[in-house]
Amino acid sequence: MALTVAQARVEAARAALAEAEAELEARSTRPVDVQLALDLHDQVSHRCDMEYCGWGWEGLDWSGSAHQRWLRAARELLELTDADTALRVAPVVRRLL
Repeated sequence: MALTVAQARVEAARAALAEAEAELEARSTRPVDVQLALDLHDQVSHRCDMEYCGWGWEGLDWSGSAHQRWLRAARELLELTDADTALRVAPVVRRLL
């Protein structure tokens, strides 16, 4: 029985590793503004994505209004600073909202 539990944990860890590797690969191929918009939304948005924000309904449709709003914000920030600095400021902004 213990071996089965251990095997299940190993499989779960392998699945999590594969998911993390896929995200890392996706991050490396996305444009900087798109990745920053995704990261900003994840760090700053405190709205229910389905009810108030609209992000969840749009999926990854970057033509939708919610995605466009975050993409505009990311592009404006990139005119002022680099993506790493913008992401360091994001938690401070979230506390203000």
